[in-house]
Amino acid sequence: MSVKYGDPSRLRGVVFGYEDTYFTNDIVIERFLVQSGPPSIESRMFNVVLDAAPTAVAQDFDEFEMVGVTICPLQPGETVSGVPILEGSNSYIVDLVYRLTTWEVAYISATDHEVAFQGALASGGFNRLGSRPTTKLLALTRVTADNFPDAAMFWSTKPGLSVVRKGQQASRTEAWQRGWEAKTWGRQLAFGLADYPGTLEDVSTPALVTPVPGGGGPTPTTPLFTWPGGKTVQAPSTNNLLVWGVFAAGGFLLAREAWRALRG
Repeated sequence: MSVKYGDPSRLRGVVFGYEDTYFTNDIVIERFLVQSGPPSIESRMFNVVLDAAPTAVAQDFDEFEMVGVTICPLQPGETVSGVPILEGSNSYIVDLVYRLTTWEVAYISATDHEVAFQGALASGGFNRLGSRPTTKLLALTRVTADNFPDAAMFWSTKPGLSVVRKGQQASRTEAWQRGWEAKTWGRQLAFGLADYPGTLEDVSTPALVTPVPGGGGPTPTTPLFTWPGGKTVQAPSTNNLLVWGVFAAGGFLLAREAWRALRG
């Protein structure tokens, strides 16, 4: 595999369609292949996925905490779980990491998770212009000290970012609010694969606020600002914003929105 962060096909999870018992404080990674996603990943897209995640997880679990979201851009020519990644497919591996807060018996339906997650992502804008994203649930895996010791140690110590209880909408936690204000989630929202915590690159890193568009991975270069309609230019400097403010129609509003987008 040429994926920068590791092998996204290595997770081996539960067999879908069979009943299984889950316990309080179990850490679970739910891995999706998402195609026809956005042409670039801005920091707000992690929150779109975080908002969409409970819709998928709640198909089979009643009470849980979302503790992380990771997004791994895929390059054309790669193959993930037998699926070839084509040019222009805007493909990503999206990992949802959650902690169960009660003992439950679950019968995992891959189709239910896929349909729910796809709809929630589309509603939030995690899609290519004019199309809906497609989702394929690759694995749902309990992360333990026996099968993924590094990931188990990493995720078990992280506070919940949102809490879900049966019959209630997901509610943000104090940890998420503090992180949003300071952009300091500590890799709970990150580029990479959740089962390789040592390689995760969190979105609070300035150079990773907006990676290269077109499905490419993050780079350590100047962040890019994506215009409405998909045109991408170098991040504007303060002087450039002032120039735009003079010459552009509605220049002040344009500059203000560009500055907000750059800051994430």
